[in-house]
Amino acid sequence: MDGQLFDLEIISRQKALFAGKCDFVVVPTTTGEIGILCGHVPLISIISKGRIRIYKNNSPIKEMEVDSGFIEVRRKCVNILISSGKS
Repeated sequence: MDGQLFDLEIISRQKALFAGKCDFVVVPTTTGEIGILCGHVPLISIISKGRIRIYKNNSPIKEMEVDSGFIEVRRKCVNILISSGKS
């Protein structure tokens, strides 16, 4: 992990579940887990059932179970829209 922070927002249909800065996030997709660092190549992907793990300063800060959704990755910003989730 390179230590550069990016903005992460995770939103369900009911409410915002996370909004803040992190340096690494792991997301389950239909093709397996992907890890996102600051500066990751832009992408849009489908999220599958699994666990999102969020890290800051090389330490886990939040983990949540998700059913499905979408992820949009930009250079310094990641947006995740999920159907439902729980910490």
